[in-house]
Amino acid sequence: MKSRVTRKVRLIVAASVVAICAAIVLSCTKQEAPPVNDQEGVAVLSYTRFLEPGSSHFVINKASVSGDNLEIEISASGCSGMTWKVGLVDSEIIAKSLPIQRFMRVTFENQELCLAYFTKKYTFDLKPVRVQGYNKIHINLSSWASPLIYEY
Repeated sequence: MKSRVTRKVRLIVAASVVAICAAIVLSCTKQEAPPVNDQEGVAVLSYTRFLEPGSSHFVINKASVSGDNLEIEISASGCSGMTWKVGLVDSEIIAKSLPIQRFMRVTFENQELCLAYFTKKYTFDLKPVRVQGYNKIHINLSSWASPLIYEY
């Protein structure tokens, strides 16, 4: 008897998870705008790049939106940090909530094999992630605890 109840509870939980996942997928849409070519300091819209595995050997110390820019401060080990390649990739997925939400991550390449630890600031233009008909976006930045608000 106990195993039948446990099995029923598992089935109910599994069905609930499927329903929640379906609701999430249906409430998000992929933006139809053409992707932006890689430019230093500009957010890149690319679902495939967003899904690529990235380096986790850095820490985002600060993140904020100022005007049309996302400003971040990153720390990582290295020799000087001069050869770091840092980018911002948007998933091209827009969650249809109010305000709408976008999902982004910082890309980081570091070939420096030194034990020193550096902190550098970067700025990224957010204009490519604007959505026509809206003037406010919650940006969910991977490895950052709270959403960032971009108003334009």
